[in-house]
Amino acid sequence: MPTIDASAIQILIEIVESYKARSVQVYFVRLREQPYSLFKKSKLLDLIGLDHLFSKVSEAIEVIEQDTNKRHMG
Repeated sequence: MPTIDASAIQILIEIVESYKARSVQVYFVRLREQPYSLFKKSKLLDLIGLDHLFSKVSEAIEVIEQDTNKRHMG
């Protein structure tokens, strides 16, 4: 089972903050229990948002396409 440690979480926080500063959206798919727990504990989950977590790649792609279309049309 994939695991993640505190230093990896800190790196992810820095990456996500950097992307958000440039208006780049970040999505995660199939986040397992242990990483999810650390995402939540570290507040990385708050930074990403529950609406950017998906159980299937196809679901993430669908939402990304919808969001992209909204930005280009609106």
